[in-house]
Amino acid sequence: MAPHEAFLLGAFSAGLGIVHLCLSVGMLPGFLSALTVVLYLVFYTPAKVKSPFCSVVGAVSGALPPLIGFSAASGELTAGAWSLFAILFLWQFPHLISLSWLYRKDNERAGMKMLPRGGRFALASALLLFAAGFLPYFLGLSGPLYLLPSAALSGLYLYKSARFNGSADTVSARGLFLTSIAYMPLLLASILIGHWGLPSLLP
Repeated sequence: MAPHEAFLLGAFSAGLGIVHLCLSVGMLPGFLSALTVVLYLVFYTPAKVKSPFCSVVGAVSGALPPLIGFSAASGELTAGAWSLFAILFLWQFPHLISLSWLYRKDNERAGMKMLPRGGRFALASALLLFAAGFLPYFLGLSGPLYLLPSAALSGLYLYKSARFNGSADTVSARGLFLTSIAYMPLLLASILIGHWGLPSLLP
């Protein structure tokens, strides 16, 4: 597929999806979907070769899906929705920094300007994430069953980030990256269990 064909197909698919959301679900989720596309394609992707802080813009677009889902389900953006946005936003930095470290030579050859290779940014994000991880409970999005898994998962993520910060090497970078992959689905599952209660989720 030629680049212009890929662009046309992508633009058509994105446009059709946004229009469908606006007409069948609501204007707010449609607008947020359009914002996600614009931030990612117009700002984040071209900025990869210009500034390492492009990753902050990319993290915003990557954290918008919970707001889209919340607004589609309820028609509004509650504090609980913003707590998920905060969690997803902060989670991305240790994830991205560890991945960028593992493929740093490829990024350099491609001219990509990624976030600092050191782990201090990852560690700071993981520390904020540890605190943000409790927001779903305090904002009524989940129940007491969520607290222990949240502390354990965020604590492990923080530990792996601290280890990477102390000694950035292939082992610590891969450990942090793999932890980031497991963190998000497990945390979201914990939110559901805390919200509905474990018995109601069992067959």
